[in-house]
Amino acid sequence: MLVADKEASLQKPNIKVAISADGETGSLNLQTDTYTRFAYVEIDGINTPLSDNFIDIEGGKTINLTFALPKGVNAADLQDNVHILSMADVDFSGTLLQDKLWRLKTRFTWHNMVYWFVFKFLI
Repeated sequence: MLVADKEASLQKPNIKVAISADGETGSLNLQTDTYTRFAYVEIDGINTPLSDNFIDIEGGKTINLTFALPKGVNAADLQDNVHILSMADVDFSGTLLQDKLWRLKTRFTWHNMVYWFVFKFLI
């Protein structure tokens, strides 16, 4: 991609999800029909990090993610609890001016200013 993410025309992907378990390790296989940019995966009922997240998936390819499976949790029960968001789900409706104003507003919050001062002058 040679354009900014918010200018890219991405198709909404159809992602197939398969979960399996091997002892205390869960495995999540993702396959998509089209290029998927910055896929974010969340599994309800599990408070453990995945082996990777915010990933790009090529169309037709399968990605395998692993995670620690908590005791007493069956991997098959988690199949319906997998939620995936990607850049195609984000609606960029703002203008360039709105984008710059939002960045300024974020930059000039009190805690960002304090951190900037500390790192610039005290450390």
